[in-house]
Amino acid sequence: MSKLHFDIHQQLSNYLSKDSLYSPNNWVPHLTIANRIAEDKMTKAYHYCLKHLSLSEGKVIGIKLISITPDNQVQDIFQKTFS
Repeated sequence: MSKLHFDIHQQLSNYLSKDSLYSPNNWVPHLTIANRIAEDKMTKAYHYCLKHLSLSEGKVIGIKLISITPDNQVQDIFQKTFS
């Protein structure tokens, strides 16, 4: 577990249950390339990523926790920008 992940989880602890899949003991670091894609388009999106995306380095400049309502509206729950 990284210090960054632990620190983020501590800051979000009021928003997550103790058995959350995002807790430091459960979470697997990842980057969501796309979500809410129609099932018939997932294969095309996956093949695009294989052909056009490569490993790269980056810097985390901020995080945002969102909630998606039953009518697919995105609501910001928490946001933090790092200097």
